[in-house]
Amino acid sequence: MPSPSNPSPGPSTPEPFPPAPPVVATAFDSAIAARLTAFGQQLATAGVLRGLIGPREVPRLWDRHLLNCAALAELIQPGETVADIGTGAGLPGLVLALVRPDLRLILIEPLQRRCDFLHEMIAHFDLAARVTVQRGKAHLVPPAAPMSLPPAPSPPSTNSPPGVSPTPVSAAASSP
Repeated sequence: MPSPSNPSPGPSTPEPFPPAPPVVATAFDSAIAARLTAFGQQLATAGVLRGLIGPREVPRLWDRHLLNCAALAELIQPGETVADIGTGAGLPGLVLALVRPDLRLILIEPLQRRCDFLHEMIAHFDLAARVTVQRGKAHLVPPAAPMSLPPAPSPPSTNSPPGVSPTPVSAAASSP
């Protein structure tokens, strides 16, 4: 039974963010894993309190959101510019920015409260040099908006994105 010292999870007390599944340590280097964990913690706390994700999503943030978004990284060529239309809380856009430092991202979102969160996360993770937020509906964002980004860093000489092991995240995330 809930008590003042042990309240039940609800809208005012989000469920705790679960620990990273073992695949995170094998699919990503420790710096990227730490950044994904920190973003997951932000989603599990501020994201829930601000209504960006539902409180029932917290226990499945890794499997349903973070790892699924990270799996997209292996489909994108090095140095690309990616637009995330209707990014919401930054899924998949911010996750891609965290796992692929060679990408440039444009996060397109019509709601100001979500844009505020995105700007906070961009500042928190020091992504401003390669991630921008465009407030508006996709069909109203000018086509020239992506050109306002600075050039992306040079892609690495290996086939794997920086910090990502050759083990496919999508295969690892879907295994039992």
